[in-house]
Amino acid sequence: MPLCFYPSSVSKWSGSNYPALDKVPPVTSDEVIKWINEVRNSGIIIPDIKPFTNDPNGLCAANQARVGNATECWWSCGHCLRKTDIVECKQQKTWGSSFDDGPSVNSAKLLNYLEEEKLKTTFFVIGSRVSALPAALRTEYMLGHQIG
Repeated sequence: MPLCFYPSSVSKWSGSNYPALDKVPPVTSDEVIKWINEVRNSGIIIPDIKPFTNDPNGLCAANQARVGNATECWWSCGHCLRKTDIVECKQQKTWGSSFDDGPSVNSAKLLNYLEEEKLKTTFFVIGSRVSALPAALRTEYMLGHQIG
């Protein structure tokens, strides 16, 4: 699905409305509480996952019940694979890639490399990083990469 911007909403956009770069946003605003309640009322269970820190072991230690749940597969802490996970390409020279947690100051180098090699990828981005580096996201999109 293409990324769409509507003129009326773009003119109202302000980076000051977004959390600080690389900080966990507050979840106590009326808007967030309303959204959480709507999700809960839909029957979807929201797991109690502690915020990520730079220490992945801290993340795993803070979520022991989830790590030890045999019905859940969590690669970051358990290194498990599900039957539906794709771990090898069935066709030679066919593969996929993605990059997480950007954009960053290194995005330009990566985009240049991908262009030189005629490769496309998926970029999974973080809102505060997008608000800090909107041109990088725009370039990723305009070069034909997928954005998540």
